[in-house]
Amino acid sequence: MSQMERIYYFHQEVSGGGYPGAGQIAGRFEVSASTAHRDIAYLRDRLNAPLVYDRRKKGYFYEQEGFALPLEKSPAALFLFALVNRLAKESGLIGDPEIQRLQKELGALYCADAQKLADKIHYERVEVEHVAPEVIRSVLMAFHGDCQLVFDYRKIRGQGGARKVDPLRLVIYQGRWYLLGYCHVRKAMRMFHLARAKNLAVCPEACTAGDADADQYLEGSFGIFKGEPVYNVRVLFVDEAADIVRNQVWHRDQVMEDTGDGLVLSVPAADFTEIKMKILQYGWRARVLGPPELQSQMTEEVRRMGRGLGIGV
Repeated sequence: MSQMERIYYFHQEVSGGGYPGAGQIAGRFEVSASTAHRDIAYLRDRLNAPLVYDRRKKGYFYEQEGFALPLEKSPAALFLFALVNRLAKESGLIGDPEIQRLQKELGALYCADAQKLADKIHYERVEVEHVAPEVIRSVLMAFHGDCQLVFDYRKIRGQGGARKVDPLRLVIYQGRWYLLGYCHVRKAMRMFHLARAKNLAVCPEACTAGDADADQYLEGSFGIFKGEPVYNVRVLFVDEAADIVRNQVWHRDQVMEDTGDGLVLSVPAADFTEIKMKILQYGWRARVLGPPELQSQMTEEVRRMGRGLGIGV
């Protein structure tokens, strides 16, 4: 039995008015008296339990009512803990000894049967992308030391080169990991897909770029292709697509409008790459109303899809 299991048992006995003592812990869990006293001291001094010893009854009681151990009655906190564990697995850090130690310490804060609730949680994301643990560690070290990063970066089509970056934000988007940073090569903020970053190294030089505009940059436009929004994308959804989209948030500044034809969704965008894929998933139930540039690109995309299927469009 772990120390926290003994502590939870002792806490329950105290809360129930049983006036337990160190001997009760030692006898039930077959530990030494000194170990039992250390458990009680931990409960009182580290977990701030209002624990008082009653000499007449030779046991402990709480001088304040309503005391609860951390996370004792918090399903929401347990849910959060389960999500953090999942993120650790996705980042590849789950095998790191330091992370394992932290997991054990955090896990010990839950009551003994809390795992029953954790087992009820199924968390799944589509297209989860695993990043090498050393990549995540380098990014975290750079954030911790407020230091610059250098790495080799390859773009989608194969071009690339060395980059020197002030890290601003670690971005987890749709199961993929990105780094928003000030690029000293491009002299501007850029989003880097960490799966395409290699040979990361933390520099001794301190970051020089401020991050006051980082959140505004991230929240300014739809999707992962960031930048100053230059388009107002308007899409008409009909049939069941309208019912689905009605409950979704594509962007914080989106506008929804019910019309006689269906639901019109408007979002700011800096790039059409991702929003075209998003619209296409609804097939004929989604129609682009504007801007004209996106209408043209969607028409060409559908034409190419038809040609790839041997269909004349």
